Amino acid sequence: MAYRLIGHCDVILRLPGESRGTDGDERIARGLGLTIYYHLNEVPSLQPVGGVQTAV
Repeated sequence: MAYRLIGHCDVILRLPGESRGTDGDERIARGLGLTIYYHLNEVPSLQPVGGVQTAV
């Protein structure tokens, strides 16, 4: 199911743990050129833009 949402994402946060489904989702995200973060501390700070929280 997550693969249906990947096309709507700007970046992906890959949580730890083995999962063939998530591995496939990661391949799709890479194919779309999305940035994939593996640790929460890698994700840039969030800043409000127009009332919506977005990564900068």
